[in-house]
Amino acid sequence: MSIKKTVPNFEYNNEGKMSKPEQPGPGNKENVYFTKRQLAILRSWADSPTIASAAERLHISEHTVQTILKRMRKKLDVSRTFDVYKYAVEEELL
Repeated sequence: MSIKKTVPNFEYNNEGKMSKPEQPGPGNKENVYFTKRQLAILRSWADSPTIASAAERLHISEHTVQTILKRMRKKLDVSRTFDVYKYAVEEELL
């Protein structure tokens, strides 16, 4: 009887070895979820010429807008915020 240690963010593959679970990315976007707030920030960014004006419109700091957009890029494994926007439009999230 083998005891498998549970490690957060890891799972066991068919060979019984630990590996990271498949992450959302360019080929695996079906598990991506954005909150209403994230989508509001993305919408504001899309409607504004600058991050500063998007932040001002939402009454939050520029740093907050940058951080939220960065996390959204990471969820989709893309490097440009426009790619996040394009994904949101294609999936009819905006």
